[in-house]
Amino acid sequence: TTLSSYLPAHKMITSSYERIIEEYKRYVNETFQYSLELQSLGKMVKGAVTKEAAVKPKYKGTGILMLEPTYRHIILEDMSEWPTGIVLDDGMFLACESSVEQQVVMRSIFGKEGLFNLKLVGNGIVALESYVPRDELIEITLENDVLRVDGNFAVAWSGSLEFSVEKSTKTLLGSGMTGEGLVNVYRGSGK
Repeated sequence: TTLSSYLPAHKMITSSYERIIEEYKRYVNETFQYSLELQSLGKMVKGAVTKEAAVKPKYKGTGILMLEPTYRHIILEDMSEWPTGIVLDDGMFLACESSVEQQVVMRSIFGKEGLFNLKLVGNGIVALESYVPRDELIEITLENDVLRVDGNFAVAWSGSLEFSVEKSTKTLLGSGMTGEGLVNVYRGSGK
């Protein structure tokens, strides 16, 4: 097969794609109000830490809103299920209703302040991106308890839980020898 045999199909795909984009633009312009929100300096600094954009698009209206494609699963969470808020692992946040407030919380590493996570608080629906569908996630409820998780297997947790990163054994050398190293530790009550 030669390259020339692929060209007509490529043109057909391109023209179909262009028609879809034009229809999308027409539909969005007629149905939604679109604005860009430039974050304050403080929010820009927090956004740099949590890898969020300094300029955020806002859509207001009713109907269907098409987003960029993703190979991940979209999970819609009702914030009423998370009364103390939900803290997210990096890269999970996609979108939320304007009634949901975004905050930055700091992790404790070896008892010292360290990395940051995004915390969502309020009422409304949030859209999260996950590598697995919602029905494959296991939800664990803690009641004044401690949970240790290796790696990034915990993708979201209640804002009421105390989160820290600790050595898996008593010494750093022992942690290195077991191959485990560090674990995420969640203390308190929540899920």
